[in-house]
Amino acid sequence: MTNYKCVKCNCLKYRKGEVWLAGSFWKRILNIENRHFTTLTCASCGYTELHEKQAVTASEKRKEKVEEVLEVLVD
Repeated sequence: MTNYKCVKCNCLKYRKGEVWLAGSFWKRILNIENRHFTTLTCASCGYTELHEKQAVTASEKRKEKVEEVLEVLVD
């Protein structure tokens, strides 16, 4: 990301990372982390933004569909 600017302190430097999070109550109970985010953390103040990643490969799309079915069955 070449045009990053921190909304808190206007710093132009950042660190990029990834995080997986659980969505619904049952997914948290069963420890199923199905939401994938890219993180951008300001190098100066530590403010962090989360940007949800979209599945791009066929296997990732199949995995998401299976997780959706499991969520419906569990809920």
